[in-house]
Amino acid sequence: MTSTTKSNQSEPAEQAPKSAFERAREAHQKVAEQATLPGVPFTPRGTAPMGNELARTPLFSPIKRGRRKVQDMVSLPSPEGIALWYFGKQLDESDRDTYLTALMLAKNTAPDTPVRINRAEFLRLMGRNQSGKAYLLLQQSFKRISTGRLFYDTPQEEGSTPLLGPLRLDKESNEYFFTIPADSLRAFGVRAFGFIDMEKRRMLGVDLAKWLQCYAASHAKGEHRSSVENLKRWSGFEGRLRQFRTNLTTSLEELVRVGVLMSWSLYENKQKVVWVR
Repeated sequence: MTSTTKSNQSEPAEQAPKSAFERAREAHQKVAEQATLPGVPFTPRGTAPMGNELARTPLFSPIKRGRRKVQDMVSLPSPEGIALWYFGKQLDESDRDTYLTALMLAKNTAPDTPVRINRAEFLRLMGRNQSGKAYLLLQQSFKRISTGRLFYDTPQEEGSTPLLGPLRLDKESNEYFFTIPADSLRAFGVRAFGFIDMEKRRMLGVDLAKWLQCYAASHAKGEHRSSVENLKRWSGFEGRLRQFRTNLTTSLEELVRVGVLMSWSLYENKQKVVWVR
């Protein structure tokens, strides 16, 4: 018969609760080990990745401020006729600023991993001031992007996904987090994306110029040609063709001014445009 004796070893001390950052880091390590998809692609410092397929659609469009429609499975026209639809409140170029900044902060991060943000720094990267109104607008932008859904149909599969996980506040630490949903990377085009220079983007004062910056970055450097009418349709510009042509001229001049494009011109009675990047 074997006798047992009581151990004199003291009980281990109770561990302090983990901070929000520690919990997020552990979640990151776990997801990184199990992820079946690559994370948000790496881009050079000061740039954000934008999927080529999304950049050539009016998912984010140069609409007038305060005039957002609720889009009910709206087909997104594109040069390649990619099968994409959107359900949710219409997104504008300020929402793309939020999206690109989030992607820039999340690059090389596994999908569905909490990404910690400093709201003041986030707004600075967007070129915004750090006012109470700016914080509110940022929160509303995250809400629009995270509640909308992008539907896709590819030769491999079809599905739907939000582009961003919602902005989440950890009340214990007063830290904010968001996620990049894994499914969004399928529609995002991980292997086909352009580098968006965020410093140059902050210098653009025309929303159509911001859309054109992303559209141009989705093509190889060099000469690119398109009809003015197609650019109007792909950008989602709401207005007459004559008005779009005027805005297009202003926008192209802006892109040359900040160094996104080298030159541009209209030809064939101003029905077509050519630029060099």
